[in-house]
Amino acid sequence: MTTDQALASEDSQGPPHPLSLLVARPHHTALSCRDWVKTKSFFVDLLGFQVIGEIDRREEPALSVVSGVPNGVCRFAMLERGGYHVELLKWISPEGRDVDIRQNDIGIVHIAIEVSDAQAARNLLLGEGYETISDVQSLRGGRARVFYCKGPEGIIVEFLELVPEQSWSESSALKT
Repeated sequence: MTTDQALASEDSQGPPHPLSLLVARPHHTALSCRDWVKTKSFFVDLLGFQVIGEIDRREEPALSVVSGVPNGVCRFAMLERGGYHVELLKWISPEGRDVDIRQNDIGIVHIAIEVSDAQAARNLLLGEGYETISDVQSLRGGRARVFYCKGPEGIIVEFLELVPEQSWSESSALKT
């Protein structure tokens, strides 16, 4: 099946795929880091996530099997805010490599955090020494005010302010 065929089948009005009936809800995004203290502090101290579980040395045999990381040992924390979870991992063995991910690379390229005031969030992050990729931009036909921040170790975090007064349609979003 080509990509175009796959996209066309996603738009079909047929019965839902049996797998989709098993999905309860999205649960978490996992991030791997080298600097545990800085990365955890970014989410907990700056963004207000709560630590709901933490293991200093996670090395159960099933972790190596499920992750595909032979002899994998990591530090683990599950963070939560508003029903959204971030799984934080620091691989002790084997150590991962640094990869400079760009927005156009294949795979997960950023996580998004909704904020009530994008400009205020940007100012606060700049005050904490974090680099933002741009000023706040109006996107989706004025429906969203957005900027990206380079978090700890280059993790890209989108800060998204939704503007409820604006209606959003696909045609207006294509103009921005």
